[in-house]
Amino acid sequence: RVSTAREALRFVRLGFEHMVTGYDHLAFLALLLLGALRSTGSRSGPAGHARSPIGATVKLVTAFTAAHSLTLALAATSLLRLPSGPVEAAIASSIVLTALGLALTRHWSPGWRIAFGFGLVHGLGFAGLLSELLRGTDLFVPLIAFNVGLELAQLALVTAALPALIWL
Repeated sequence: RVSTAREALRFVRLGFEHMVTGYDHLAFLALLLLGALRSTGSRSGPAGHARSPIGATVKLVTAFTAAHSLTLALAATSLLRLPSGPVEAAIASSIVLTALGLALTRHWSPGWRIAFGFGLVHGLGFAGLLSELLRGTDLFVPLIAFNVGLELAQLALVTAALPALIWL
């Protein structure tokens, strides 16, 4: 159906725009990238080979993505409801705690468990906007399309930023 495809594209665009204009999500993504680079700086993988910054990035970003996709779906379908004030405070706290961890310690970097845990919170932040947009519509296509837009934006940002950060 043309209207379903048009609706899906609209939600892909909205998800993309929400990610690239969500400065809190961009800040956390940047911190994940810095953490991934830090985790590969001095440690070695199997047989003494240096760990890949790309592999570390994939691990952290995948954990974050899986978690925020889960809570986005739960919140957008009203299976999970939390007030936006505490959610926004938790998102801000996740950014501050991760930044402090990276700034104040030499060897700490957020592992996949931290990225997953904070991703759960960030998904609730995405869900606020999406829940409003989904009122009175079929949920499945817009929910998947919005999430695809978020992930496309995240992939584009990581692809653009990682080489520069590795070079720096």
